[in-house]
Amino acid sequence: MMAVCGKKRIGKSYKTFEQMLQQAYFTEHRRKVLYFDVNGEYGGYEIAKITHRIKEIGEHEIIKYSNSPTFEIRRIVPKLNPQIMNDLNVLADYIDNLLMKILVQFRNGILVVEDLNATLGDNLPQRFTSTICNNAHRNCDIILHIQSAGRLVPKVRQNCEYVRFHYQLDDMDDSKSKLKGDYEIFKIAQLIVNKQFLGGNKRFFVLINREEKKLSGKFSPRMMSEAIQEYLTQNMRKLKPILDQRDKKGKKIFTYEQALNKKTEELFGMFWGN
Repeated sequence: MMAVCGKKRIGKSYKTFEQMLQQAYFTEHRRKVLYFDVNGEYGGYEIAKITHRIKEIGEHEIIKYSNSPTFEIRRIVPKLNPQIMNDLNVLADYIDNLLMKILVQFRNGILVVEDLNATLGDNLPQRFTSTICNNAHRNCDIILHIQSAGRLVPKVRQNCEYVRFHYQLDDMDDSKSKLKGDYEIFKIAQLIVNKQFLGGNKRFFVLINREEKKLSGKFSPRMMSEAIQEYLTQNMRKLKPILDQRDKKGKKIFTYEQALNKKTEELFGMFWGN
């Protein structure tokens, strides 16, 4: 499972759709794709000045699509009438039931779940979040779009092999207690992304491999080293074990600069994935 995190209009849907076109039509080992198009965005989606019109299937056609030998992209659009939209609990139940039906019936492909926060706020459907964490046997890969990595409930985050990290509005420091062991790598990824975003590279992203604890993307060793040093200057306690080291005469072994460089090299070796 992959989570794709980033604020609205930052390029996360564009990048995913670009990748799904490759998966469905151009790679050697092609796979069919199903979008849960909660916001109705994919009736006509433009990539490289070409508008791709993705056909809609009904709930009753999920099994038929799964069994089809044709590799293509299709979408399911929830039928959101005013009565459903006006009651958040009813809406959450409807979305949850429809997602559960898709998870149970869709096989042999990739399911892309578009940003549910836009419709449900922070109330991700409970049965859905529980089921996607036990989805490996279903031969269905899941890509979940969300506006912030901090909004991923721990159980879902822990079952993500990859997180594609785009620019997002909230700081990983705000979710430090929730992220726990993932905080350090997420924070360094955010520092790399933020510098690029503020420099005008709005669609830049970093790929986090959670299982191997590696960062990869279109960034140089220097860019990552600078992000690590920024992280360390914000978390001075990380340097304390090095700075506290003494020789036999009780004299400090490392200066601050030496400690910073030593810890930077350590974290670089740990997280570099390019």
